[in-house]
Amino acid sequence: MLAAPMTRDPHAAKEILVIANPRAGKGAARSRAERLADSLRRRGLAFRVVETTGAGHATALAREAAGAVVAVGGDGTVNEVVNGLPVHDGRIGPFAALPAGSGDDFAANARQTRDADELARRLAHGGTRTIDVGDARLDCEHGAVQRLFVNDAGLGFEADVVLAAGELRRLRGLPLYLAATVRAARRQRVVDCAMTYTRAGTAASETVPVLFASACNGPRVGGGLHFAPDASVEDGALDVLRVTSSSPFATLGLLVRLLRRRHGRDPRVRLERCDEVAMSPSTPLPVTLDGEVIARRTTSVRASVRRHFLSVVADAAARGGS
Repeated sequence: MLAAPMTRDPHAAKEILVIANPRAGKGAARSRAERLADSLRRRGLAFRVVETTGAGHATALAREAAGAVVAVGGDGTVNEVVNGLPVHDGRIGPFAALPAGSGDDFAANARQTRDADELARRLAHGGTRTIDVGDARLDCEHGAVQRLFVNDAGLGFEADVVLAAGELRRLRGLPLYLAATVRAARRQRVVDCAMTYTRAGTAASETVPVLFASACNGPRVGGGLHFAPDASVEDGALDVLRVTSSSPFATLGLLVRLLRRRHGRDPRVRLERCDEVAMSPSTPLPVTLDGEVIARRTTSVRASVRRHFLSVVADAAARGGS
């Protein structure tokens, strides 16, 4: 597959908006935003830094952006910003993430630098490349909801793990995800779920017992877990991981296989590449997008891919998939 070419974005010359979540990374985001501001100032670039004050603020800020936007924070901050980026010529961006959260899976999936000075250099150069974005449409307790996602849309146990992680305050990254998985496994539920996978206009359906199902845009979720090892943010497809389990003990066994990237060999696991997946559980389940629980009682999810929809700031030498 040919990679999307690197281009210079005409919006890169306008004021750079840096959106920082001061709570991300236990304060790490604020210091990283300050280092980025110093680097941008030394290069004579026009910019402003705005700290978010609560849920939804990053989305509102991004809507008013005229030039490149940088999200300083974790995957939740990235998701909020991406959902606010205005569309130019059929795409959103230019966008960059300076990771400072507990998981930072998008930064890994999309090859975003963790170095503030390097990011400032890339912003000064103005080079971009395009990557895919997921589009999730939910029927849930909030009514009909539509949101973009960059990493994955997870139904069921994955969202239960996120809820459990919110109860654990002292851990970050993969240790947090593992501890939350153990806690969530104690109250896990497996429900029948109607699933339809569509690829190149051809649909295949099944109704199966599901612990969780995750539509992955990139390989990493949960602070470093490779749910879909062969997924790429540049391949124009979603890799759907569907998992069933008979008991909490079996779930923890699956987690060990997941850590070793051997879960694809397990008969309780299925990976399906598609353009779109529709999921309808027999019992309402929670849904997470990019590590944030969007709804707790979801009756249907439809996730699709928007091919090369997000323009990301890139190094001049960047080529190929993620």
